[in-house]
Amino acid sequence: MTPRDASDPITQTIRIKNPNSNTALTRAMLDALGSLCRGERSEIDCFTLANRPFGIESEADTFRVAPLLAYYIKADNEANASVIACYSDPGLNFAKG
Repeated sequence: MTPRDASDPITQTIRIKNPNSNTALTRAMLDALGSLCRGERSEIDCFTLANRPFGIESEADTFRVAPLLAYYIKADNEANASVIACYSDPGLNFAKG
């Protein structure tokens, strides 16, 4: 993503949280989504859960990442919105509570 000019304040941050440890996927998401905010007063950034499964492929993987992902969502005071980049939405129910 292209860095923003300091005189152009960002008013909204959308944080995409990748619940697996596949950093190549996280970079690809950022490359694909970064262009959505050009010229807008918003920013999209992506976050990878380190030391977790390379992919979320089973219920066991979902259970393994859900508590930590929920923690990161709740603790993130800088983002205006969080998106879980996984079809099974691990940690969503924990993050709501």
